[in-house]
Amino acid sequence: MNGKDKCNRLRELRRLICLQNDIPFTEEECASSGEGCKGTCPKCDSALRFITMKLAERKKAGLPVIMEEARKAYRFYMQ
Repeated sequence: MNGKDKCNRLRELRRLICLQNDIPFTEEECASSGEGCKGTCPKCDSALRFITMKLAERKKAGLPVIMEEARKAYRFYMQ
C-alpha cells in the first residue's frame, strides 16, 4: 500500500466515524501526492485530534460512541 492509498483509507475511516456519530465534519483533499505522500500529515493529525475530542464530548454527555462501520471498513482494508 502506498502513502496515498493509506491517506485515502484513513480519510474514509474518519468520514465513517463522523457520519455514525453525528459529528459535522468535512475534509479537504490532501495536497500530498505521489512518492512524497507518507499516508499521514499535519492536516490528517489535526482531523484526528478534532474527531477524538468530539467523541470524548459525546461520551462525557452520555451519548454512545459508535464505531462498528469503521471497524468493518478497517478489517476490509487490512485484508
